[in-house]
Amino acid sequence: MKTLSHSLKNEKSNRPDAVEKLTSRFLSLFKLASALRSAHAYKSKGVSVSEIFVFLVNLAFKNLSLFRALQLENSSARFSKDTCYRFLNSSSINWNRFLNVLSFRVMQWLDALTSDERKSSFIIDDTPFKRDRSRCVELASKQYDHSAKKFYTGFRCLCLGWSDGNSVIPVDFCLLASEKEKQALADSHLDKRTCGYAARSEGVSKATEAMLLCLKRALSLGCWARYVLFDSWFTSPATLSRLLEMNLHAVAMVKQSDKLLYRSGSKLCTVKTIYDESCKRRGRSKYLLSVTAEMCRAAKPGLAELRIPVKLVFVRKGEMAGRKAKNYLVLVSTDTSLTEEEIIQLYRRRWNIEVFFKICKTLLRFGKEVRGISYDAMRASVAVVFVRYLILAWEQRVNTDARTIGELFFEYAEELQEADWKEALQELLTAIIVEIDKDEVIVKVNIEKCIKSFLENLPEDIRQKLKCA
Repeated sequence: MKTLSHSLKNEKSNRPDAVEKLTSRFLSLFKLASALRSAHAYKSKGVSVSEIFVFLVNLAFKNLSLFRALQLENSSARFSKDTCYRFLNSSSINWNRFLNVLSFRVMQWLDALTSDERKSSFIIDDTPFKRDRSRCVELASKQYDHSAKKFYTGFRCLCLGWSDGNSVIPVDFCLLASEKEKQALADSHLDKRTCGYAARSEGVSKATEAMLLCLKRALSLGCWARYVLFDSWFTSPATLSRLLEMNLHAVAMVKQSDKLLYRSGSKLCTVKTIYDESCKRRGRSKYLLSVTAEMCRAAKPGLAELRIPVKLVFVRKGEMAGRKAKNYLVLVSTDTSLTEEEIIQLYRRRWNIEVFFKICKTLLRFGKEVRGISYDAMRASVAVVFVRYLILAWEQRVNTDARTIGELFFEYAEELQEADWKEALQELLTAIIVEIDKDEVIVKVNIEKCIKSFLENLPEDIRQKLKCA
């Protein structure tokens, strides 16, 4: 077996790289340079930050690490690794603002492809950002992975996504650490006026507070959606009340807990009591029970009693689960005008963000590429991964939706229809015969023999289809 060194020059280096062409089309269409400038990412001299950022984005598509990409002799990089590290460790860059601006432009592009009747929604979920083998990572703390049922060292990456039912667009994120790291943040020598300090303060806050901050940033920029989808971890009367104040409706799952009380009729009860005392639907319907109630929070010192009108929809946990087993899930919606089918269909979109996390971890090097120990470098790596996903989501819509090919194709797509191969062959032979009749020099008998010989030499299946036509 022969091995080739990465330092060898590529013989086809003069040919434009397909990866660079793809990313350059996307980044020029959505104006990457202006998005970086809006996030205070700029340099007074030397290589531009947009060139460095595009180089980092292309690493995953080229299956190269930063070190190996800079070692290649045919590399297009005009900077060293120290330049990349200074860029990633910069505390003055607002990566949340950068992702907000870029995602908003992609959302505007997708809005032209989406029907007005389709309901757009925000999706909120978190995923582990592991740094188990690192001891000096800033603000890294012990977290619990509910899927693996074990603890790990690192962060929880809270992500805010936007979905139109077809594509998922990452809009904002936050790397959540433990609240015990507030003391470490207070002892840091970082300037409190920088974006990095504000991001660290958000990272040591509660997940519900960080979720609301992400939503406020997205809405202030102009992102639009009417519904917010999330799991049972974020469902509480206080969260639903804050979302209603922001003119957003929640569609979420509810824990079957004794601490969450609902006023159904004239008494307070849990979802389990509501299910046991209500009459269920018969047969294999999409849902078992639908009840309109009020989610309540008891009055506490400094907090008044809270009542939120909601619609509870009880659905089967699995297709094979019977009604006698009481194996059900409870969905809640603050928009009581929605039908049960619409609530189930909206909550089903929440699974799209799980697919988004899977792609980022398996293909786009989420949490694996940048091994820096600063909090800023890890946030920068998350932003780079999310931009890679934006490129893939945009390319998918370009290849599957006819209207994205261009205005010219959009105008003529309905008029130009692909002809059937039998009709095309018959029209070709007819055209040949018409041209033969025009020329008196060519012997018609010889031409007919040639056409007959041509048809006889065709494959058997084509000859049979021609006879049937």
